[in-house]
Amino acid sequence: MENPHALAHAQVSSEMFDIFEAPSASFDVYASTPVPRVGTTAREGMVKARGDVHRDGDWHRSTHVWIVDCESARVVVQRRSLGKDTFPGMWDISAAGHVNASERDSRITAVSELAEELGV
Repeated sequence: MENPHALAHAQVSSEMFDIFEAPSASFDVYASTPVPRVGTTAREGMVKARGDVHRDGDWHRSTHVWIVDCESARVVVQRRSLGKDTFPGMWDISAAGHVNASERDSRITAVSELAEELGV
């Protein structure tokens, strides 16, 4: 059965992502807030295309969704597309994806990735 939500391409190199400063040693994943890298003005954050972000190793937002059956202690995994720019053909978590620069709520990206990757 074909997934009607699946994307035609594994990724689009022109997708735009917000760029953040690398976290400090004291960063608390539960309490700290990532610091956007400043763009051309003091009021805007830096935004870069996907291809540039991965080439330059910039910190950027992504979502990771794990589907777990606690009773059987099993996790849903998937094999990455051979067309991916990072780790093609490797096993990966249930669903994951980058949060686009225009998106403020990463939960929307998580729901979208579940539909695109697993048809859920």
